[in-house]
Amino acid sequence: MVGNKQLAAFFYTPHGQGLFRCNRCGSERKQLAESGYSNLMAHLASKHAGYEATYASLQASSDRPLQAFGFVAEEASHLFQWINRVIERNMPVHEVEDGLTRSISKLRPVIAKAVKKCMEGIAIEVGQKLGKEMGTLSALMFDGWSHAGIHYVALSAVNETDDKLRVPPLGLSPLEDDSQTADARIKLFGNILDVYDKTNDMVDNLMVELRHENNHAELKKHTELVPVKRIVTRWSSKFTMVQRYIRIRVEFEKVDAVEEMVPTGGKHRKLVALFEHL
Repeated sequence: MVGNKQLAAFFYTPHGQGLFRCNRCGSERKQLAESGYSNLMAHLASKHAGYEATYASLQASSDRPLQAFGFVAEEASHLFQWINRVIERNMPVHEVEDGLTRSISKLRPVIAKAVKKCMEGIAIEVGQKLGKEMGTLSALMFDGWSHAGIHYVALSAVNETDDKLRVPPLGLSPLEDDSQTADARIKLFGNILDVYDKTNDMVDNLMVELRHENNHAELKKHTELVPVKRIVTRWSSKFTMVQRYIRIRVEFEKVDAVEEMVPTGGKHRKLVALFEHL
């Protein structure tokens, strides 16, 4: 039978003066020195049923990470709570470095640079997940409203997943220079969608590289067709660019300088599906 001492050491982090923080839920319990572990064990029994089985499972399979049992490193947990605080209260990121803010918080101190980097990483991860869920074909829906002299536009995707209609929000941003023209909206949508799908940019960057003199000369050894660059002001240019990419993709791979830039696997299949849709 596992002793209370081992269980307390596993499930709690001591914070001095008889305070212990539960590693599962973050709540604090008080247990005076040399008074046993009854208070700590009572919390586990009432809030975390099966805690003994969890401990036993970890001991039996030591190669499994703590995250598999619902544990998160305290540093990561505190960083996430700082991010949540900044977002929910609409605070500037540098607020996390404010002395007064830190003095009234029990969270570990963090720097604004770490918070910003983590927020950007979360946006990328969520964007990639939504990009996969959206698939190749999705509609876009937007709505706009003004508040305090600023015009905001929200963009959502509209697609069907597992026979269910889904409308996940993709982005919310004020228009640049408060311009409400069609061009301003198109630019905003493009910036938002770049987070979810970089395949068109990949092809455009590839075409730019292939138009450089040395690379173009090497490509001409394999095909008479020339690379086509996307023109932002012409809607048809995306179709032409993707069409040319598909026709001479094999030849692109023969140019050593750009071989690693050629989309492969799922990205290539997505481009083919996009071309068929266009």
